[in-house]
Amino acid sequence: PAGAWLEIDLLHASLQDRNADFLFPARERLIRQRYYYSSSLAIGGRLDEEERNFLAQVGAGFLFQAGLVELGYAGQSDEPTQWIALRLTPLGEAVLKQVPFDAPPSGQIIVQPNFQILALGPVPLHLLAQLDLFAERKKVDHTAFEYQLTRQSVYAAQQRGFGATEVAQFLTEISHHELSQNIQRSLREWGAEHDRIVFRTGVTLLQTTDGALLEKLLADQATGRHLARPVGDTVALVKQGRRTPLLEALRASGTLPALSGASPNSADKSVLVSENGAIRSLEPVPSLFVHGRLARFCAETATGWQLTEASVHRAGGSKEKAQRIIDELRRLHRGRLPEVIVRQVKAWGGYYGAAAAGEVHLFEFRDQEALAELCQLAELRELLQPFAAGNRALAVVAADQVAAVQAILAQLGIPINPISAA
Repeated sequence: PAGAWLEIDLLHASLQDRNADFLFPARERLIRQRYYYSSSLAIGGRLDEEERNFLAQVGAGFLFQAGLVELGYAGQSDEPTQWIALRLTPLGEAVLKQVPFDAPPSGQIIVQPNFQILALGPVPLHLLAQLDLFAERKKVDHTAFEYQLTRQSVYAAQQRGFGATEVAQFLTEISHHELSQNIQRSLREWGAEHDRIVFRTGVTLLQTTDGALLEKLLADQATGRHLARPVGDTVALVKQGRRTPLLEALRASGTLPALSGASPNSADKSVLVSENGAIRSLEPVPSLFVHGRLARFCAETATGWQLTEASVHRAGGSKEKAQRIIDELRRLHRGRLPEVIVRQVKAWGGYYGAAAAGEVHLFEFRDQEALAELCQLAELRELLQPFAAGNRALAVVAADQVAAVQAILAQLGIPINPISAA
Protein backbone atom coordinates (compact mmCIF):
# COMPACT_ATOMS: atom_id res chain seq x y z
CA PRO A 1 0.00 0.00 0.00
CA ALA A 2 1.02 3.64 -0.45
CA GLY A 3 3.14 4.88 2.47
CA ALA A 4 4.54 1.47 3.51
CA TRP A 5 8.32 1.15 3.15
CA LEU A 6 9.77 -1.98 1.54
CA GLU A 7 13.49 -2.78 1.75
CA ILE A 8 15.21 -3.63 -1.51
CA ASP A 9 16.31 -7.06 -0.20
CA LEU A 10 12.73 -7.93 0.74
CA LEU A 11 11.51 -6.67 -2.63
CA HIS A 12 14.08 -8.88 -4.37
CA ALA A 13 13.15 -11.91 -2.27
CA SER A 14 9.45 -11.33 -2.93
CA LEU A 15 10.02 -11.22 -6.68
CA GLN A 16 12.08 -14.42 -6.54
CA ASP A 17 9.32 -16.11 -4.54
CA ARG A 18 6.94 -15.37 -7.40
CA ASN A 19 9.45 -16.45 -10.04
CA ALA A 20 12.60 -18.25 -8.94
CA ASP A 21 14.41 -17.43 -12.18
CA PHE A 22 13.29 -13.73 -12.18
CA LEU A 23 15.60 -12.04 -14.72
CA PHE A 24 17.54 -15.19 -15.68
CA PRO A 25 15.38 -17.98 -17.11
CA ALA A 26 18.40 -20.35 -17.08
CA ARG A 27 19.30 -19.70 -13.42
CA GLU A 28 18.50 -23.19 -12.10
CA ARG A 29 20.25 -24.90 -15.03
CA LEU A 30 23.38 -22.77 -14.61
CA ILE A 31 23.54 -23.47 -10.89
CA ARG A 32 23.17 -27.22 -11.44
CA GLN A 33 25.92 -27.25 -14.07
CA ARG A 34 28.68 -26.35 -11.62
CA TYR A 35 31.44 -26.52 -14.19
CA TYR A 36 30.60 -22.98 -15.27
CA TYR A 37 31.84 -21.70 -11.91
CA SER A 38 33.76 -23.12 -8.99
CA SER A 39 30.56 -23.52 -7.00
CA SER A 40 26.83 -23.09 -7.33
CA LEU A 41 26.94 -20.46 -4.57
CA ALA A 42 29.24 -18.27 -6.61
CA ILE A 43 27.05 -18.22 -9.68
CA GLY A 44 23.88 -17.81 -7.60
CA GLY A 45 25.38 -14.87 -5.75
CA ARG A 46 26.47 -13.23 -9.01
CA LEU A 47 23.00 -13.53 -10.50
CA ASP A 48 21.41 -12.17 -7.30
CA GLU A 49 23.77 -9.19 -7.43
CA GLU A 50 22.83 -8.44 -11.05
CA GLU A 51 19.13 -8.63 -10.24
CA ARG A 52 19.57 -6.35 -7.24
CA ASN A 53 21.46 -3.82 -9.38
CA PHE A 54 18.63 -3.97 -11.90
CA LEU A 55 16.06 -3.19 -9.18
CA ALA A 56 18.19 -0.29 -7.93
CA GLN A 57 18.43 1.18 -11.44
CA VAL A 58 14.70 0.82 -12.17
CA GLY A 59 13.72 2.26 -8.80
CA ALA A 60 15.97 5.32 -9.11
CA GLY A 61 15.18 5.67 -12.81
CA PHE A 62 11.73 5.35 -14.31
CA LEU A 63 9.74 4.59 -11.14
CA PHE A 64 11.11 7.57 -9.20
CA GLN A 65 11.16 9.98 -12.14
CA ALA A 66 7.56 9.14 -13.00
CA GLY A 67 6.51 9.91 -9.41
CA LEU A 68 5.44 6.33 -8.72
CA VAL A 69 7.74 5.70 -5.72
CA GLU A 70 9.67 7.49 -3.00
CA LEU A 71 13.19 6.28 -2.15
CA GLY A 72 14.89 5.94 1.24
CA TYR A 73 18.66 6.11 1.80
CA ALA A 74 20.98 5.16 4.68
CA GLY A 75 22.33 8.64 5.41
CA GLN A 76 23.31 11.04 2.64
CA SER A 77 24.19 9.60 -0.75
CA ASP A 78 25.21 11.21 -4.04
CA GLU A 79 24.37 8.05 -5.97
CA PRO A 80 20.61 7.71 -6.68
CA THR A 81 20.85 3.93 -7.06
CA GLN A 82 22.11 3.46 -3.48
CA TRP A 83 18.61 3.50 -1.99
CA ILE A 84 17.80 0.81 0.57
CA ALA A 85 13.99 1.02 0.63
CA LEU A 86 11.10 2.39 -1.39
CA ARG A 87 7.40 3.03 -0.97
CA LEU A 88 4.56 3.65 -3.38
CA THR A 89 3.16 7.14 -3.83
CA PRO A 90 -0.62 7.55 -4.19
CA LEU A 91 -0.04 7.79 -7.95
CA GLY A 92 2.04 4.61 -7.89
CA GLU A 93 -0.64 2.74 -5.97
CA ALA A 94 -3.29 3.87 -8.50
CA VAL A 95 -1.12 2.72 -11.41
CA LEU A 96 -0.43 -0.63 -9.75
CA LYS A 97 -4.13 -1.21 -9.09
CA GLN A 98 -5.07 0.13 -12.54
CA VAL A 99 -7.59 2.60 -11.14
CA PRO A 100 -8.07 6.32 -11.95
CA PHE A 101 -5.88 8.70 -9.97
CA ASP A 102 -7.37 11.90 -8.56
CA ALA A 103 -4.52 14.38 -8.37
CA PRO A 104 -4.49 16.67 -5.31
CA PRO A 105 -5.94 20.13 -5.97
CA SER A 106 -3.52 22.74 -7.28
CA GLY A 107 -4.20 26.40 -6.69
CA GLN A 108 -7.63 27.82 -5.93
CA ILE A 109 -10.39 29.52 -7.92
CA ILE A 110 -12.79 31.81 -6.08
CA VAL A 111 -16.03 33.17 -7.58
CA GLN A 112 -17.12 36.34 -5.77
CA PRO A 113 -20.77 37.52 -5.58
CA ASN A 114 -19.71 40.70 -7.44
CA PHE A 115 -18.95 38.52 -10.53
CA GLN A 116 -15.21 38.71 -9.90
CA ILE A 117 -13.28 35.46 -10.43
CA LEU A 118 -9.87 35.01 -8.77
CA ALA A 119 -7.43 32.28 -9.78
CA LEU A 120 -4.91 32.04 -6.93
CA GLY A 121 -1.72 30.01 -6.88
CA PRO A 122 -0.59 27.46 -9.47
CA VAL A 123 -3.88 26.97 -11.33
CA PRO A 124 -3.52 24.61 -14.33
CA LEU A 125 -3.26 26.37 -17.69
CA HIS A 126 -6.21 24.50 -19.18
CA LEU A 127 -8.49 25.95 -16.48
CA LEU A 128 -7.23 29.48 -17.17
CA ALA A 129 -7.80 28.91 -20.88
CA GLN A 130 -11.41 27.91 -20.20
CA LEU A 131 -11.95 30.97 -18.00
CA ASP A 132 -10.76 33.09 -20.93
CA LEU A 133 -13.63 31.67 -22.99
CA PHE A 134 -16.40 33.27 -20.95
CA ALA A 135 -14.85 35.87 -18.63
CA GLU A 136 -12.90 39.08 -19.22
CA ARG A 137 -9.34 38.99 -17.90
CA LYS A 138 -8.73 42.11 -15.82
CA LYS A 139 -5.41 41.62 -14.03
CA VAL A 140 -2.44 39.28 -14.09
CA ASP A 141 0.50 39.03 -11.72
CA HIS A 142 2.77 36.29 -10.39
CA THR A 143 0.29 35.23 -7.69
CA ALA A 144 -3.18 35.63 -9.18
CA PHE A 145 -5.34 36.03 -12.28
CA GLU A 146 -8.40 38.27 -11.99
CA TYR A 147 -11.44 37.86 -14.26
CA GLN A 148 -14.83 39.55 -14.50
CA LEU A 149 -17.98 37.71 -15.55
CA THR A 150 -20.16 39.97 -17.72
CA ARG A 151 -23.19 39.66 -19.96
CA GLN A 152 -20.99 40.40 -22.99
CA SER A 153 -18.35 37.81 -22.08
CA VAL A 154 -20.98 35.11 -21.52
CA TYR A 155 -22.69 36.03 -24.79
CA ALA A 156 -19.34 35.67 -26.59
CA ALA A 157 -18.96 32.22 -25.01
CA GLN A 158 -22.46 31.26 -26.15
CA GLN A 159 -21.48 32.22 -29.69
CA ARG A 160 -18.66 29.68 -29.42
CA GLY A 161 -21.02 26.96 -28.18
CA PHE A 162 -20.27 27.38 -24.44
CA GLY A 163 -23.73 27.88 -22.94
CA ALA A 164 -24.65 29.68 -19.72
CA THR A 165 -25.54 26.35 -18.09
CA GLU A 166 -22.08 24.99 -18.91
CA VAL A 167 -20.50 28.18 -17.50
CA ALA A 168 -22.36 27.76 -14.20
CA GLN A 169 -21.50 24.06 -13.98
CA PHE A 170 -17.83 24.69 -14.77
CA LEU A 171 -17.50 27.47 -12.16
CA THR A 172 -19.19 25.30 -9.53
CA GLU A 173 -16.83 22.39 -10.24
CA ILE A 174 -13.58 24.35 -10.23
CA SER A 175 -14.44 26.51 -7.20
CA HIS A 176 -15.85 23.53 -5.22
CA HIS A 177 -18.68 25.77 -3.98
CA GLU A 178 -22.18 26.64 -5.07
CA LEU A 179 -22.38 29.94 -6.93
CA SER A 180 -24.08 32.83 -5.15
CA GLN A 181 -27.77 33.26 -5.90
CA ASN A 182 -27.32 36.48 -7.87
CA ILE A 183 -24.74 34.88 -10.19
CA GLN A 184 -26.94 31.83 -10.76
CA ARG A 185 -29.93 34.07 -11.50
CA SER A 186 -27.94 36.29 -13.89
CA LEU A 187 -26.54 33.30 -15.78
CA ARG A 188 -30.05 31.88 -16.17
CA GLU A 189 -31.32 35.23 -17.48
CA TRP A 190 -28.39 35.63 -19.88
CA GLY A 191 -28.89 32.10 -21.11
CA ALA A 192 -32.62 32.68 -21.63
CA GLU A 193 -31.91 35.83 -23.64
CA HIS A 194 -29.61 33.88 -25.92
CA ASP A 195 -32.12 31.03 -26.28
CA ARG A 196 -34.82 33.49 -27.40
CA ILE A 197 -32.81 34.10 -30.56
CA VAL A 198 -33.83 31.64 -33.29
CA PHE A 199 -31.94 31.25 -36.56
CA ARG A 200 -34.03 30.53 -39.65
CA THR A 201 -32.51 29.51 -42.96
CA GLY A 202 -33.81 29.79 -46.51
CA VAL A 203 -35.73 33.03 -45.89
CA THR A 204 -35.81 36.37 -47.74
CA LEU A 205 -35.56 39.62 -45.81
CA LEU A 206 -36.36 43.17 -46.83
CA GLN A 207 -34.12 45.81 -45.26
CA THR A 208 -34.76 49.57 -45.50
CA THR A 209 -32.75 52.67 -44.70
CA ASP A 210 -35.09 53.67 -41.86
CA GLY A 211 -38.18 52.56 -39.99
CA ALA A 212 -40.48 55.08 -41.68
CA LEU A 213 -39.84 53.57 -45.11
CA LEU A 214 -40.49 50.07 -43.82
CA GLU A 215 -43.82 51.15 -42.31
CA LYS A 216 -44.79 52.74 -45.62
CA LEU A 217 -44.01 49.54 -47.56
CA LEU A 218 -45.95 47.42 -45.06
CA ALA A 219 -48.98 49.72 -45.35
CA ASP A 220 -48.88 49.83 -49.15
CA GLN A 221 -51.17 47.15 -50.60
CA ALA A 222 -48.85 46.56 -53.57
CA THR A 223 -45.84 45.70 -51.43
CA GLY A 224 -47.35 44.91 -48.04
CA ARG A 225 -49.17 41.78 -49.29
CA HIS A 226 -45.80 40.20 -50.03
CA LEU A 227 -44.39 40.86 -46.54
CA ALA A 228 -45.05 38.54 -43.60
CA ARG A 229 -44.17 40.75 -40.65
CA PRO A 230 -41.48 43.14 -39.41
CA VAL A 231 -38.62 41.46 -37.53
CA GLY A 232 -36.82 44.69 -36.65
CA ASP A 233 -37.07 48.44 -36.96
CA THR A 234 -35.79 48.33 -40.54
CA VAL A 235 -36.18 44.64 -41.47
CA ALA A 236 -39.22 42.62 -42.55
CA LEU A 237 -39.67 38.96 -43.40
CA VAL A 238 -40.78 38.29 -46.98
CA LYS A 239 -43.49 35.68 -47.44
CA GLN A 240 -42.42 32.33 -48.84
CA GLY A 241 -42.17 32.46 -52.65
CA ARG A 242 -42.95 36.21 -52.84
CA ARG A 243 -39.45 37.50 -53.55
CA THR A 244 -39.96 38.04 -57.30
CA PRO A 245 -43.44 39.66 -57.00
CA LEU A 246 -42.08 41.97 -54.29
CA LEU A 247 -39.18 43.07 -56.51
CA GLU A 248 -41.62 43.80 -59.34
CA ALA A 249 -43.86 45.83 -57.01
CA LEU A 250 -40.89 47.84 -55.74
CA ARG A 251 -39.69 48.61 -59.27
CA ALA A 252 -43.22 49.58 -60.31
CA SER A 253 -43.31 52.10 -57.46
CA GLY A 254 -40.06 53.67 -58.64
CA THR A 255 -37.89 52.02 -56.00
CA LEU A 256 -34.81 50.21 -57.29
CA PRO A 257 -33.78 47.71 -54.60
CA ALA A 258 -30.23 46.43 -54.20
CA LEU A 259 -30.03 42.65 -54.11
CA SER A 260 -27.79 40.88 -51.64
CA GLY A 261 -26.69 37.30 -52.23
CA ALA A 262 -27.48 34.42 -49.91
CA SER A 263 -23.81 33.89 -49.06
CA PRO A 264 -21.84 35.89 -46.47
CA ASN A 265 -19.22 36.37 -49.19
CA SER A 266 -21.66 38.70 -50.95
CA ALA A 267 -20.57 41.36 -48.45
CA ASP A 268 -16.96 41.32 -49.71
CA LYS A 269 -15.55 44.69 -50.87
CA SER A 270 -18.58 46.53 -49.46
CA VAL A 271 -16.97 48.74 -46.79
CA LEU A 272 -14.17 51.28 -46.44
CA VAL A 273 -11.78 51.05 -43.49
CA SER A 274 -10.17 54.38 -42.55
CA GLU A 275 -6.74 54.74 -41.00
CA ASN A 276 -8.36 55.77 -37.70
CA GLY A 277 -10.24 52.45 -37.55
CA ALA A 278 -13.63 53.86 -38.57
CA ILE A 279 -15.55 51.61 -40.96
CA ARG A 280 -18.46 52.71 -43.16
CA SER A 281 -20.60 50.85 -45.64
CA LEU A 282 -20.48 51.69 -49.33
CA GLU A 283 -24.17 50.83 -49.58
CA PRO A 284 -26.96 53.04 -48.16
CA VAL A 285 -28.28 49.94 -46.39
CA PRO A 286 -25.48 47.66 -45.17
CA SER A 287 -26.39 44.01 -45.62
CA LEU A 288 -27.00 41.83 -42.61
CA PHE A 289 -23.90 39.88 -43.59
CA VAL A 290 -21.80 43.02 -43.15
CA HIS A 291 -23.27 43.52 -39.69
CA GLY A 292 -22.62 39.91 -38.73
CA ARG A 293 -19.06 39.76 -39.99
CA LEU A 294 -17.96 43.07 -38.47
CA ALA A 295 -19.72 42.50 -35.13
CA ARG A 296 -17.16 39.81 -34.28
CA PHE A 297 -14.35 42.31 -33.81
CA CYS A 298 -15.80 45.86 -34.13
CA ALA A 299 -17.90 48.18 -32.00
CA GLU A 300 -21.00 49.54 -33.76
CA THR A 301 -21.36 53.34 -33.96
CA ALA A 302 -24.02 55.74 -35.22
CA THR A 303 -22.28 56.02 -38.60
CA GLY A 304 -20.98 52.48 -38.99
CA TRP A 305 -18.39 50.56 -37.01
CA GLN A 306 -15.15 51.23 -35.16
CA LEU A 307 -12.12 49.06 -34.52
CA THR A 308 -11.29 49.47 -30.83
CA GLU A 309 -8.65 47.97 -28.60
CA ALA A 310 -11.30 46.19 -26.53
CA SER A 311 -13.20 44.74 -29.51
CA VAL A 312 -10.06 43.50 -31.27
CA HIS A 313 -8.57 42.14 -28.03
CA ARG A 314 -11.77 40.21 -27.34
CA ALA A 315 -11.70 38.55 -30.76
CA GLY A 316 -7.90 38.17 -30.87
CA GLY A 317 -5.47 36.80 -28.34
CA SER A 318 -3.02 34.95 -30.59
CA LYS A 319 -1.17 35.30 -33.87
CA GLU A 320 -3.69 33.10 -35.68
CA LYS A 321 -6.75 34.96 -34.36
CA ALA A 322 -5.27 38.39 -35.11
CA GLN A 323 -4.39 37.25 -38.63
CA ARG A 324 -7.97 36.06 -39.17
CA ILE A 325 -9.23 39.55 -38.28
CA ILE A 326 -6.78 41.12 -40.75
CA ASP A 327 -7.79 38.66 -43.48
CA GLU A 328 -11.48 39.39 -42.88
CA LEU A 329 -10.89 43.15 -43.08
CA ARG A 330 -9.02 42.68 -46.35
CA ARG A 331 -11.97 40.75 -47.77
CA LEU A 332 -14.52 43.34 -46.64
CA HIS A 333 -12.51 46.47 -47.51
CA ARG A 334 -12.63 47.81 -51.05
CA GLY A 335 -9.06 48.53 -52.07
CA ARG A 336 -5.82 48.00 -50.21
CA LEU A 337 -6.24 47.77 -46.44
CA PRO A 338 -4.23 50.60 -44.79
CA GLU A 339 -0.97 49.32 -43.33
CA VAL A 340 -1.59 51.29 -40.12
CA ILE A 341 -4.72 49.17 -39.57
CA VAL A 342 -2.73 45.97 -40.05
CA ARG A 343 -0.17 47.13 -37.47
CA GLN A 344 -2.86 48.22 -35.01
CA VAL A 345 -4.81 44.96 -35.23
CA LYS A 346 -1.59 43.02 -34.68
CA ALA A 347 -0.86 45.13 -31.58
CA TRP A 348 -4.36 44.90 -30.10
CA GLY A 349 -4.92 41.28 -31.14
CA GLY A 350 -1.81 39.79 -29.50
CA TYR A 351 -0.20 38.89 -32.84
CA TYR A 352 3.35 39.01 -31.50
CA GLY A 353 2.64 37.41 -28.12
CA ALA A 354 4.64 38.37 -25.03
CA ALA A 355 8.32 39.22 -24.67
CA ALA A 356 10.78 39.08 -21.80
CA ALA A 357 13.50 41.60 -21.01
CA GLY A 358 16.63 41.20 -18.97
CA GLU A 359 20.01 42.83 -18.51
CA VAL A 360 22.92 41.12 -20.28
CA HIS A 361 26.48 42.06 -21.25
CA LEU A 362 28.32 41.50 -24.53
CA PHE A 363 31.91 40.29 -24.65
CA GLU A 364 33.82 40.48 -27.94
CA PHE A 365 36.82 38.24 -28.55
CA ARG A 366 39.64 38.25 -31.11
CA ASP A 367 37.91 35.94 -33.58
CA GLN A 368 35.36 33.15 -33.88
CA GLU A 369 38.02 30.48 -33.35
CA ALA A 370 39.07 31.97 -30.01
CA LEU A 371 35.43 32.26 -28.91
CA ALA A 372 34.70 28.66 -29.90
CA GLU A 373 37.70 27.40 -27.91
CA LEU A 374 36.75 29.44 -24.84
CA CYS A 375 33.19 28.08 -24.99
CA GLN A 376 34.62 24.57 -24.70
CA LEU A 377 36.35 25.32 -21.38
CA ALA A 378 34.49 23.74 -18.48
CA GLU A 379 34.51 26.95 -16.42
CA LEU A 380 33.09 29.06 -19.29
CA ARG A 381 30.86 26.59 -21.10
CA GLU A 382 27.73 27.60 -19.19
CA LEU A 383 28.60 31.29 -18.93
CA LEU A 384 29.29 32.30 -22.55
CA GLN A 385 26.41 32.24 -25.03
CA PRO A 386 27.58 33.04 -28.61
CA PHE A 387 25.70 35.97 -30.14
CA ALA A 388 25.30 36.02 -33.93
CA ALA A 389 26.52 39.34 -35.36
CA GLY A 390 28.09 38.75 -38.74
CA ASN A 391 31.76 37.89 -38.43
CA ARG A 392 32.18 39.50 -35.01
CA ALA A 393 33.03 37.08 -32.19
CA LEU A 394 30.42 38.17 -29.63
CA ALA A 395 29.08 36.32 -26.61
CA VAL A 396 26.27 37.19 -24.19
CA VAL A 397 26.89 36.99 -20.44
CA ALA A 398 24.14 37.32 -17.82
CA ALA A 399 24.46 40.40 -15.64
CA ASP A 400 25.02 38.39 -12.47
CA GLN A 401 27.82 36.36 -14.12
CA VAL A 402 29.90 39.26 -15.46
CA ALA A 403 32.30 39.40 -12.51
CA ALA A 404 32.90 35.64 -12.66
CA VAL A 405 33.60 35.75 -16.41
CA GLN A 406 35.95 38.70 -16.01
CA ALA A 407 37.89 36.85 -13.31
CA ILE A 408 38.22 33.71 -15.46
CA LEU A 409 39.30 35.71 -18.50
CA ALA A 410 41.90 37.52 -16.39
CA GLN A 411 43.33 34.15 -15.30
CA LEU A 412 43.57 33.22 -18.97
CA GLY A 413 45.51 36.40 -19.71
CA ILE A 414 42.73 38.05 -21.69
CA PRO A 415 42.56 41.82 -21.14
CA ILE A 416 39.08 43.36 -21.19
CA ASN A 417 38.50 46.62 -23.07
CA PRO A 418 35.30 48.49 -24.05
CA ILE A 419 33.62 47.11 -27.20
CA SER A 420 34.14 49.22 -30.29
CA ALA A 421 30.97 50.71 -31.76
CA ALA A 422 32.22 49.91 -35.27
